[in-house]
Amino acid sequence: MVLENKLVEQMVNLSKCIDSTTKTMIRYSTRVVRTKYGPLRGIVVHSHPQVEAYLGVPYATPPLGSLRYMPPVTPSQWRTTRLADASGPACPQVPPAAVPRDDALLLHPRARIRQLERLLPVLANQSEDCLYVNLYVPVNGMFYHTQLHFCKILDFVVSARMASNLLCECVSSNTLLFFQIISFTDRALLC
Repeated sequence: MVLENKLVEQMVNLSKCIDSTTKTMIRYSTRVVRTKYGPLRGIVVHSHPQVEAYLGVPYATPPLGSLRYMPPVTPSQWRTTRLADASGPACPQVPPAAVPRDDALLLHPRARIRQLERLLPVLANQSEDCLYVNLYVPVNGMFYHTQLHFCKILDFVVSARMASNLLCECVSSNTLLFFQIISFTDRALLC
């Protein structure tokens, strides 16, 4: 659980770092990654290790109009290089009620309250057009973690039923893969 919380905290901090960066400070990656939907250019994030971030990559067509309440549909292809430099909006959800901190401590552990406070800025931008994924790829080709060993790409998937048990899927590949998430009651499958 401690490892899971640290991974979530690192991803939220990385997201904050990217979101707080202005367009003039963004350094675009020199690499253009080709997916079956079209070419992508990410941004370089100065962290340790240094990573390329591909933000706001669509994994399905927005569920608007006749697609509302329907299963996900494959996204449309694009021909020109798509700049993957901004996170997509969060799916609509009711943020935790704003209650005085002392009252909140009666309901939740202190660590949970701190986690919710860190997530609130991310929930400020919400839309039904939210089927996007942020991918973080190490510039040197590998992430290292004692329990995950060497990995080419890390993809973090969190569902409502797994909020306390973060599912961390480690996928090894020489190229950036495009993930489609298929939901099954309380599990997620990457394919």
